[in-house]
Amino acid sequence: MHIMSNSKSYKKNPIINFRDLGWAELLVALLPILGAYYLGPVPFTFWIFLFLTIASFFKKKGIDVQLLRPLIVFVIYYFVHETILLFVADNYNFNKRIENIVMFISVLLVIPILDMRKFKSSLFFLSVI
Repeated sequence: MHIMSNSKSYKKNPIINFRDLGWAELLVALLPILGAYYLGPVPFTFWIFLFLTIASFFKKKGIDVQLLRPLIVFVIYYFVHETILLFVADNYNFNKRIENIVMFISVLLVIPILDMRKFKSSLFFLSVI
């Protein structure tokens, strides 16, 4: 007799549930893969974040401050680090720093519209592919 044949939880809770895949969560999960591509001179991640930021204005949810606190601490650290680097480094790339600031603002706007259960399902789906 097979061990899994009596387990009902195996059939009820599959690892990948296609009903739990969201379009925004799938785009965020695809960012590391799509980050290597460019659409013209602009990185593809910029276009994805632009699209998700515009979508976040239409799909507003309440912001959980506890979720954003580590990200805000990281942004403060980043600004202090970049300020020090501005005075220490010989070759400072302003364009890259402005792009990073725009990405941080986009992340702060996009995080509230993501459902973490759907995001986890999207990561599982991409790991199988």
